[in-house]
Amino acid sequence: MFTQKPTNVTLFTGIVYTMPCEATGVPDPTYTWTFNAAPLQESPVILKLLSGGLFFADVRISDSGRYTCNAQNLHGSKSADAYLKVVKGKSLPSL
Repeated sequence: MFTQKPTNVTLFTGIVYTMPCEATGVPDPTYTWTFNAAPLQESPVILKLLSGGLFFADVRISDSGRYTCNAQNLHGSKSADAYLKVVKGKSLPSL
């Protein structure tokens, strides 16, 4: 069961951000992430956290897309999706 799911978010380039993902289970779940349906590769600016979340040290336009957190243990697995949209700029445009 998820205690924190990733949620859709729009961010500006250069922001530091942690996409949440946390689940409970016995035994404790392990986590994997996909980006646009492909296994997510960690990099110096994108790190998978032991707690399940995904840490972005410097959000870039190329980070925009669908992220899926998969939590699994002996008894099964669950997944949750979120879309990250990254835009240039320092503030939201006026409506």
